[in-house]
Amino acid sequence: MAGNNLSFKDMYDNVLAFMQTSSSDTTSLALVKSEINRVYERIATEYDWDELWDHKGLDDTYTVTSGTPYLALPSDCQHVKEIYNKSKNLSYLPQSMRHLVRDNIDTLATNGAIDSFFTIQGRSATTKPLPENGDVIEVRSDNAADTSQTVRIVALRVPGATPPKENRVEDSVGLNGLTWVAAADTFQQGWSIDSISCDATRVGSVEVREQTSQVIISAIPPEEKQAQYTIVRFENPPDAADEIIIYYKKRVNFLSNDNDAVIIPDIAQVIIEEVKGSMRQFNKKYQQGGVHLSQASRSLGAVLKDRKMNAPVNRQARPNFCGRDIRRAY
Repeated sequence: MAGNNLSFKDMYDNVLAFMQTSSSDTTSLALVKSEINRVYERIATEYDWDELWDHKGLDDTYTVTSGTPYLALPSDCQHVKEIYNKSKNLSYLPQSMRHLVRDNIDTLATNGAIDSFFTIQGRSATTKPLPENGDVIEVRSDNAADTSQTVRIVALRVPGATPPKENRVEDSVGLNGLTWVAAADTFQQGWSIDSISCDATRVGSVEVREQTSQVIISAIPPEEKQAQYTIVRFENPPDAADEIIIYYKKRVNFLSNDNDAVIIPDIAQVIIEEVKGSMRQFNKKYQQGGVHLSQASRSLGAVLKDRKMNAPVNRQARPNFCGRDIRRAY
């Protein structure tokens, strides 16, 4: 469809021109940018777009650590559909399915159909817990131009340090380009870091590592303000460094930089048209706004029809790897 591969700047300039203003009108610019992201997120999450499904392991794999019960998924993970142990040719099932297969669970395990169950432990700012005795955290950007931003770490501090402070602290660290900068505090072992955020957009990604091991445990992409990872916990920890396939639905990318683009290019013009309608309604021109909203709805319908996505949730065929035939709760 027309309008593919439009950048964020192309989109907001189109709407601003329609409003007979320009990016020099900072108030209108901020409003249009916010509305574009709102409409984008709504349309992207309302339908099951194929671009949002990621099949990690069909082209590349994750490697789990032997004896470690958790696995951090990519920061763009919104929903886990399936986990498959490629090394053992076995599936991990969601814990919610246990009651559905309890009558046959012994047979399934004996016949080699499943490896274990998994649960979503929650969201974490880091990909792994801090080691025993905790550690100091260091941050940097992978681009030398990032020198004015501040990274804020909210965490539990190792008790007993001098001078005494509250156990839960907020530590602010200024970026200095490619140079690693250490936080002032030593943080407790385990999942003690509540959040890692940056106060401004950047050219590069923020990297966060343990000072002692120098292992990178977190990152914030340029378009994001906060580090977040979905943590999967296995009921039975892997007994080897197995290769894992992850099948998950991605979050939509937040548009902030001029060159950013929507993951689903077919809906760029739909977003523009709906935002035009929203801007008209914002100015209390409801009838004119309704015309543009109706046009956006028709354009979206054409995209869905072209993709054969007529239902509220698209049921396109998925890759058929081992475990696909096991009875599921969804």
